[in-house]
Parts: sequence; C-alpha cells; structure tokens
Amino acid sequence: MRDLKNLNLDNRFPQFLLPLLYYISQIKKFNDLYCRYKSTMGWKFADRVLEYHNVKLSYDQRKMDVVKSHKSLIVIANHPHGILDGLLLLKLFGENGAENIKVVANPFVESIESLAENLIIVNPFEDSKNSPLSFRGCKSVLTAFKEDNYIVFFPSADVSLFNPKTMKVEDPPWNKTFFKLIEKADRAILPIYINGRNSVLYQIFATIHCKLGFLGLIPEFLKKKRECIHIEIGDPVLMNGICKDDLPFYLRKKVTDLRK
Repeated sequence: MRDLKNLNLDNRFPQFLLPLLYYISQIKKFNDLYCRYKSTMGWKFADRVLEYHNVKLSYDQRKMDVVKSHKSLIVIANHPHGILDGLLLLKLFGENGAENIKVVANPFVESIESLAENLIIVNPFEDSKNSPLSFRGCKSVLTAFKEDNYIVFFPSADVSLFNPKTMKVEDPPWNKTFFKLIEKADRAILPIYINGRNSVLYQIFATIHCKLGFLGLIPEFLKKKRECIHIEIGDPVLMNGICKDDLPFYLRKKVTDLRK
C-alpha cells in the first residue's frame, strides 16, 4: 500500500511549478486523510472519510428499497462537487447492501488504492482508439456490464460550473463517449441528482481555465466539513424505444427534473 503521490499533477503542469501547486491544491492534507484510512477498502473507505469530515448524507429510503430490487443498474448522476460525489454514491449504495458498485472515474483518482476494486478508470477526453488508458477502461466497462452490479457514470466528466446562458450552476455538456458505452448495456438506468455546488471562487477559477479548476477540487472537498448533502433518487427507466441520438438529452432531463 502506498501513499497518494501526486494525483496526476505531474502530467498536467510544468515541473518547476509543482511545489507551489502542491501547496495551493492542498494535496498533502488529502494525502494525510488517505493515510488515516487507507487500510479500509471499498465503500467503507468512503464512509470513514465522510464520517471524519462529518459529512451527512440524506435520501429517501423508500426509493432505495425499490432500487435494491434490481440486481444490476446503470446509475447516471450530475457532478456538482468532484471526488465528493463518488464517495457519496459509494456510501449510498454500500450502506444499502450493494457493495458490488463500480464508479467510472477519470485518472485523477486512480492513485486511491483503497477504491481500486470500485473504480473503472476512463479518460473521456481522449480517443479510446489511440489511448491505452481509455481503451482499457472502456473494455473494463463492457466487461462489467456482463456481471450483476451497479455502474455509476458522471456523464459530464467535468464538475458543474456556472452557465451564463441559464444563470445556473450545472453540468457542462455531457460526454458522448459514455453514451456509446451505455447503449451497449441491457439494463435499467437510475437517474440521481446530487444537491450542492462548489464555491463562487472555484466557479471563477474553473471558468478562467480548466487547470485552475482542477487545482481547486481538493480544497473544495476539504471545505465540505459538517455539511448534509441530499441526494434525489429517481425511478429506474428502460432504454427500450428511446432513439440513440436522443439518449443524452433524455437522460439529462431525467436527472435535472429531480432538482428541487
């Protein structure tokens, strides 16, 4: 078991800037938190981290009881916070007996070995034909479709940002790579809406440049102490009869309609 090293900062920024960026991004604090619970695996790791931060999760238990009647589902959710969203959904399904949950995630979280069995790493911003990482990740998703499990997608891939057209903080356009995978699955789709958003400062920096937003993800996560985050759970829907071209719009509307 190793400590988190750099959460892929080395691949994103010039070497001479790394010491400053490590300080700004507060990776050391996140690493300390990881080291505290790194021997705890799977959804229980997520549970311990959230408990340490005193982050509470609320949801309609009756809805989850319906969800538990399905042995396998695709879960589609918005992405308002970043890494916190994955932890929340791992806890949501794990504490309801669904330990066979997989989260399709980007390389940012690949270093978190405690979650290795629950993560499928895909880089949606690279062509899967040319990227070994994306090709391997897409293949892992297709393999997972053959098993009884819950597979979580954050189709935006990026964290929610302020949209000046709608004057709301919302997911950027959903990535088509994910829907090419989802189309191949013969299972129901569960829409989920996670309430909340990152700070105004994060919105400003992420709007200026995506790399500035990347640096702010850990500080935003560390700010969420003592918060209660509510998750709205929709009804499972089937893809039968839905035109493939309409699938992204249809599912996004299913998610956003859950927003209170």
